[in-house]
Amino acid sequence: MNNNNYYAPIIIFSYKRLEPLKKLIKSIKSNKDYQLHKFYIFSDNFEKKSDKSQVNKVRSFCKKVNFKNKKIIFRKKNFGLAKNIISGVSKIIKIHGRAIVLEDDLIVGKNFLEFMSNSLNKYKYKKRVWHITGWSHNLNIFSKNEQIYFNRHMTCWGWATWSDRWKYFEKNPNKIINSWKKKKIDEFDQYGVYNNWSQIIRNKK
Repeated sequence: MNNNNYYAPIIIFSYKRLEPLKKLIKSIKSNKDYQLHKFYIFSDNFEKKSDKSQVNKVRSFCKKVNFKNKKIIFRKKNFGLAKNIISGVSKIIKIHGRAIVLEDDLIVGKNFLEFMSNSLNKYKYKKRVWHITGWSHNLNIFSKNEQIYFNRHMTCWGWATWSDRWKYFEKNPNKIINSWKKKKIDEFDQYGVYNNWSQIIRNKK
C-alpha cells in the first residue's frame, strides 16, 4: 500500500500546555501504524512574557518527540488559537490534499488513526461528507457493527477533512448572520438539537 495515498498527514497544534501534549503524544503512540504518518507540529509563540517559559518547554519537548517523519513549525509571533489552526490546516492540506487535525489537550483512542485513515479514503469521493471526527455523542444506541453515523454537526475534538471541502471554509460570522437572518434560527440549530446560533454570535463578538 502506498503510504502517501493512505496515511494522511497529522497536524498537531500546541501552545503552552506541556503535560496535556505529552498525554496526546503517548496516546498517538498507542496506534499501531502511527509511524507511517507524516507529522506537522505547529507551536504558537507566547502572547505574554509570563508564558515564554512554558512555550519554550513545549518546544523543547517537541524536538524530542521520536516521530520518524516530523516537521516542527515554530511560530515567530503569537497567532492565537483560531489563526494558528486555520492557517496551519490551509498550508498542509494544500500540500497533501487532506489532513488529520489534533489540538494539544486531546487524548485519542488506540484505533483513532485507523478509523480516520479508513474514513478519509472511503469517503474521498463522497462530496456530501465534508468532515470526519473521532469524537461521538454518548448515544448508546448502536450495536458493535453500527459504530459510524452521519451528522450535520461538526465537532473539532480530533477531526479530518479534504482540500476540496476545506476550500469552502471561511471564518465570517457576519456573512452567516446575514444569510440566515430571514430564515428561522431553529433550522440553523437543527430544530433544537444544537445551539449553533449562539456559537456564531460568540464568534462575532
